[in-house]
Amino acid sequence: MNSVFFSKKVPSVKSVLSKSYLNIKSDALVSSAHLKFYKNGIFQKTNRSSKQRSLSPQFKQALVICDKKFQSSPLLKNWKKNKQFKFYYLKSGEQSKSLECLPQHIKKINSLISDFDKSSLLFIGLGGGSIIDLTGFLASIYKRGIPVVFIPSTWLSALDSAHGGKNALNFKGIKNLLGTYHFPKAIYIIEELLKQNPKNLEQQAYGELLKIAFIKGGNFYKSLRQSILANFKNSNKRVVHSAFSIKKFLQTAIEAKMAIVKKDPFENKIERKKLNLGHTVGHVLEASQSLPHGIAVLYGLLFSLNWSYHKAFLSKKNYEEMKSLILLKLFDLSFTTLNTFIGINSKKNNKKLNKNIKKIPLSLFKSYLRQDKKHKEGFKIEFIFIQKPGKVFFKTVLEKELIQEAKRQSFL
Repeated sequence: MNSVFFSKKVPSVKSVLSKSYLNIKSDALVSSAHLKFYKNGIFQKTNRSSKQRSLSPQFKQALVICDKKFQSSPLLKNWKKNKQFKFYYLKSGEQSKSLECLPQHIKKINSLISDFDKSSLLFIGLGGGSIIDLTGFLASIYKRGIPVVFIPSTWLSALDSAHGGKNALNFKGIKNLLGTYHFPKAIYIIEELLKQNPKNLEQQAYGELLKIAFIKGGNFYKSLRQSILANFKNSNKRVVHSAFSIKKFLQTAIEAKMAIVKKDPFENKIERKKLNLGHTVGHVLEASQSLPHGIAVLYGLLFSLNWSYHKAFLSKKNYEEMKSLILLKLFDLSFTTLNTFIGINSKKNNKKLNKNIKKIPLSLFKSYLRQDKKHKEGFKIEFIFIQKPGKVFFKTVLEKELIQEAKRQSFL
């Protein structure tokens, strides 16, 4: 498992280049680790032996692949003054991580760091999911592999995409078609960077947070549910939605994801594939509707819940409870009472929800569906169903079954 450091401020150059974790091989990052939360806000590994610490290299230089919006940010002023750091700025978004742009990236980076000692070079990715993905991919192929550190700047990347070692590029509109596994040596979760996000970006991370809670179950799920419902209160017989913060659950969600990654780091078994819950239909919606990833995952989770209940895998109690947590975010509506809202099986409520999504042409739905890595020979798909919080499972279904269900749920 990678080392995760929670910090209120951007760390110093010396701190980033001299951490003892940088001596650990990438394939060791998924080994057992003890995590401890310190009063100063730093959350780090504590099981390093003195021998490991003494072997730590001093990285001399770093290339920071950075979201362009931080080009004039005062948060990085000390980094910019230091000659050990060079910056490669990119506009965030899926286009930056396309294969078509890769030769241009490599050409510019190679020129930028031509005078750097490649044997003591560190790559740092500072940005959202697309920047993190691109940095990880470049680090995995440049000079047969360069150590990498991630500093996610969005709640979604801090919660999900910075963790787990997967890196990928898009090709001709196909999302994450080309990828590698290259585990980061460390991840910095920096509060002052995340605080700069508008509220809607924090809410977009909610889909991935809910996904991991559905998979993990137990006290994590219960605590998250209680916190979400506590943000709804009756006022003049109307339900008022107040702000919900992901920060409270960030550490628990990261630990839950990495516990799964540890069991199946390269997705050779069933375990890590569970993290694709909600993503089969979610990716179709993301591509066809140009939805933000986190919102598309919410719709994907909703699809999985509806189908699981329709197949009688999921009890009515769990179905209504779990579905209400999704709808509280997908609806920008007020309901007469909270109890009315949680009674979410009415056709009226589902009809309102479906208006937010345009129906997808069948040919386009099939096209995107067949790009999914869970799509198998014989037009079969490994779909993740939900039995209850903490228990999800795979079942192979025919493509035509999934299409029929999509029609039933009015996605087609």
